[in-house]
Amino acid sequence: NIGRVYSYQGNYTSALEYFQKALTIRKKVLPENHPDIATSYNNIGLVYASQGNYTAALKNLQKSLAIQKKVLPESHPEIAQSYSNIAIVLYRKNDYKNAYDYLKKACEITKKSLGEKHPTTQQYLKVLKILEQKLKENKK
Repeated sequence: NIGRVYSYQGNYTSALEYFQKALTIRKKVLPENHPDIATSYNNIGLVYASQGNYTAALKNLQKSLAIQKKVLPESHPEIAQSYSNIAIVLYRKNDYKNAYDYLKKACEITKKSLGEKHPTTQQYLKVLKILEQKLKENKK
């Protein structure tokens, strides 16, 4: 939680330090595919994304997603959130095609788990339309 506070304050160096400490502790006391370890990788990935280090962000977000896919039901909203986080980083890298693919997976999951009218599903659908427009623009 200390890492989260630093992250909200924009102090990404300290946030990363505390998220990495949390990951180290979790890896010592939890099974290797525990959801809390996935959360640590997700937090670290989001900090790297905020810093503009998209390679490190994707590496950590992919680790988080891999763990989640092993231990959570395939229609779990946290998996959808991970797909969305990866899509955001890909979008920032101007990789609209892959961002679209990841966000589409997030949409499919939230439609199943939360329903079509849920605010999260609606948000994903809205961003999906933006990505569709970006893809059309890039084809011109």
